[in-house]
Amino acid sequence: MNSPMRNGPLYSVLCYVGFTFALIVFGPITYYGFDPFLTGLFLFAIMISIAVGYMIGNASYDMRARSRRLASGKPFNIVPLFYVCLGLALLGLGASVAQAMLTNTLNLSPSEIGQSYIDTYQDYDRNSGDYSLTFVIYSLTLAPSFIATVWGLFYYKDLSFVARLAVVALVLGNLAFYVIGSGKQKQLGDTIIYLIAIGSIWYARSGRAVNIKLLLPSVVLTPFVLYAFIYILSQRYSAMSVDALNINVKANYLQSYNLDHPVFKLFGYDAGFGMSMLAGYLSQGYFGLSLALHSGWTWSYMIGFSYSLTVIANRVFDLPWVIDRTYPYIVGRETGWAESKWHSTFASWASDFTFPGTVILFGFFAFVMARAWRESVDFENPFAILLFTLMTFGAFFIPANNQLFISPGSLANVIVVVVLYLLFHWRFNVVRRPARS
Repeated sequence: MNSPMRNGPLYSVLCYVGFTFALIVFGPITYYGFDPFLTGLFLFAIMISIAVGYMIGNASYDMRARSRRLASGKPFNIVPLFYVCLGLALLGLGASVAQAMLTNTLNLSPSEIGQSYIDTYQDYDRNSGDYSLTFVIYSLTLAPSFIATVWGLFYYKDLSFVARLAVVALVLGNLAFYVIGSGKQKQLGDTIIYLIAIGSIWYARSGRAVNIKLLLPSVVLTPFVLYAFIYILSQRYSAMSVDALNINVKANYLQSYNLDHPVFKLFGYDAGFGMSMLAGYLSQGYFGLSLALHSGWTWSYMIGFSYSLTVIANRVFDLPWVIDRTYPYIVGRETGWAESKWHSTFASWASDFTFPGTVILFGFFAFVMARAWRESVDFENPFAILLFTLMTFGAFFIPANNQLFISPGSLANVIVVVVLYLLFHWRFNVVRRPARS
């Protein structure tokens, strides 16, 4: 593997962090009390740690030595696991659709996405213990759905006709039900991230150099993807009667939209507002991070990085409720930038590991990502592919929150993927099949 491909994930993560930081510094939204110097300094330390951890992971990886050492290991047949996960995922999706139809809450109109989103969260009370049936089904089937989707897309050409139809039904069904039916853009973003991770592995395995022809499909599709996100956001705020002209009246007092920014001058109020909202989604967590860097630290007993873990610890094991000791809650209490806002993934981890500890921790994450990337490309290791895709997903949410651990379903998904990787990944670190062309 050539050097650009070997270090491709590293370059992508560093560029993404730099780009999203530029959005909050130069973007159309002003955040009062934002400290660009301290935040930038911390992000620089994070980027250095990520680079060092990734390079150590790459340097310690020896394909030939691992192949010789592991050549005697029996391969684990993933086909039964794939079909079990695919069946569970389709069953869960079908149950969610049926429940929505029975309760007359199923929306099939793209023009009603905004209202669907409002209806979905109308009676939602965080930490009330009252969870909808759809949420329970989603949480229980997220891990099988993730495995079936990633493997189904990656090995799509190798599947039977019926299995291909099932994978397509799962992907499109999730998009239709959650994006159109519930007004959520997360499932659209998740699917795009999966495709980016899988496509990266495909191209790296092909051995082809990166060129304009290779990048052309991505360049062509990017405007359509951005339009989809902007459309969903615009629908949401339109349903709440919020637009560029009144957003500053209804927004948090710590932020304001600069209507004189070039994005409004070039694209007008309507399109500029949608683009500003998207820029905010990609960068507002750095404002929460900035506030957290100026706040005092109280330890959250190594469970504060995950909201769901704190709930489980409190309700199942009767341990103290520690979520109010985490940075998002401390910042909300001290500044008014509430815990429901975003504070970046770093603030969540720092609640347990401190900010200096978080810098070191992300070096370790980068080390793991490098190893998963190399195993995915060199051996087409199915469990490394799952882990790399999961870590790519986490990297995209760096400016937002600790998305991988925030909900019960996502927490369970991480546990399942990591356990499967630790148990079985070594059996696939043998060159058995040629690279894809």
